[in-house]
Amino acid sequence: MSDEMEFLLSRILDWLQICDRYHEGCYYSLDNNILLDMSLAFTESGLKKKHQRYVFDEGIQSNFRVIDVELGCVKDASLNDRYIAMSYVCNLPSMFTLRKDNAEHLYVEGYLKRIRVNLPKTINDAIDLVKAIGEKYLWVDSLCLIGDNEDDIALGIRIMNSVFQRSYFTIIAASGVDANAGLWGVESNTKDKMLQQGPEVRISLKTMLSKSEYNKRGWTVQELALSRRALIFINNRVFFQAASWDETSSEGKLAGLVDGDGDEPRICGLPSPLDSALPFVSAYMELFEEYSRRELRYDGDALRAFYGLLRALFAGMKTFAAEGLPAYYVNAFMLFTSPGANLRRRHGFASFSWAGRRTKVAAEIGRAHV
Repeated sequence: MSDEMEFLLSRILDWLQICDRYHEGCYYSLDNNILLDMSLAFTESGLKKKHQRYVFDEGIQSNFRVIDVELGCVKDASLNDRYIAMSYVCNLPSMFTLRKDNAEHLYVEGYLKRIRVNLPKTINDAIDLVKAIGEKYLWVDSLCLIGDNEDDIALGIRIMNSVFQRSYFTIIAASGVDANAGLWGVESNTKDKMLQQGPEVRISLKTMLSKSEYNKRGWTVQELALSRRALIFINNRVFFQAASWDETSSEGKLAGLVDGDGDEPRICGLPSPLDSALPFVSAYMELFEEYSRRELRYDGDALRAFYGLLRALFAGMKTFAAEGLPAYYVNAFMLFTSPGANLRRRHGFASFSWAGRRTKVAAEIGRAHV
């Protein structure tokens, strides 16, 4: 292992250990995994009378799996286990994935080693990173959800908020245009780059992300916003971001270790569960407006790629979902504007919802009501 790589790993461990010690706000916990799911369906002709209200026990009913980097296989796991999640730019239609015809093999200890040559570089680098820092479990969608099983995908999407909120941290692979970009990109001057501090580093991260392919993708909005801590790999640089620092106990200790700005990118962009509904309404507006400018490979993912945020935000508002809108505030959000004056229709979704438009939108009416 090179000196640069050893330095990088020690730096990552420093970040995590100090954050563990001084910043309890980076942890997401529930007394149990039983969450109340409330769903309310709308059609363009009006509100359906039929709705569902039931308890969903994630610990029993979820399909959560992880990659065990020590045993070299996929295994069933609990959301209470300590694991690292991953967010990346996919864009590889022929990428090796977990499927119905290979699932049995991937559960066999050591099988991962046999197929790593078929995995994209970014995922291979993430596996190496998790193992190098002494962690055991990695969650990555392509190997932890059965890609050709629609029921398995739907169930995985349903718990996406918990997957990212409850991870030990998230690896954000923001370099390149696909999953072969890799994480490391370690250059001879990596150490000097990582030691840089001050406003120029913060501006650099914001600028790099704004120009990245990662920042264009719809799925990555919820993956970044739901994560409470993240290692962001971009342009041969590594940044550590976390939820808002506890200024009374940790700011001074963390100032010399944290690259980036607490506001950019948005880490854990959600209010506290103890907050009133209004902060959740404001966060919802900000996030769906950002999401609306992003690209989706499939129009059918318009709500699926945002579902993790909807579940978390609507729980805070104590409301049902109505085609991506908060049902109890639907009169305030079913009218919106397009800054580009181009409200292109997305078929298959309600015309009164932002999900039914393939363009950037703004919730001007929603702001007027809240």
